[in-house]
Amino acid sequence: MSALAPRDTSALAYLVCDDDGIAPRPPEPQIQRYGINQIGQLYKYGASAAKPERVLGEDDSVVFFGLKDCFVKRRSERDYLDLELYSEVPLLLRVISLPCYATPLQWHVRTILGALTHSAPQVDMRDTPGKISARRGTGGSDPKRIANFLDLYLLTGNNQDAPFQRIYAEAIGGTRDDLEIAVNNLRRALDLEPQFL
Repeated sequence: MSALAPRDTSALAYLVCDDDGIAPRPPEPQIQRYGINQIGQLYKYGASAAKPERVLGEDDSVVFFGLKDCFVKRRSERDYLDLELYSEVPLLLRVISLPCYATPLQWHVRTILGALTHSAPQVDMRDTPGKISARRGTGGSDPKRIANFLDLYLLTGNNQDAPFQRIYAEAIGGTRDDLEIAVNNLRRALDLEPQFL
């Protein structure tokens, strides 16, 4: 007959409760949500889409301390790619919500997923600080084909003057299958279950 191993009680020191074992519920994380507008600017959500709280300048970036999750969610009859990002503030998540319902997929989705899936095998994306910034394309000779792109910068620590290095990677393809494959691959790199079967 074997004895059961004693229960590890080291985590109990962090549980503050009264004599009846009752404690307040842990706080829910706060969310700061960001989107991208038609002219290629990231913005912080405000009261409505027409009234963002803040529009980021072309030299501004959304800073994160690691990637928590990546998934496609339907909102208002349309699909959005949500990138949940850890922030420097405990219990604050930054979420970049990108429309991904067009065919072919919008370039901002294709470029950020290309950079993230390229980086995921090389670094632990859950624990690698970075920045995401928007860039307006030039459109070449056809002004109707101007596209918006998202650039990924990761902390490399190799250069003290420029610690964040831009990740150059090919964009994913423009089909729904390309989107689902990239999301599943990124979720696997984050030790999450694939979203699409």
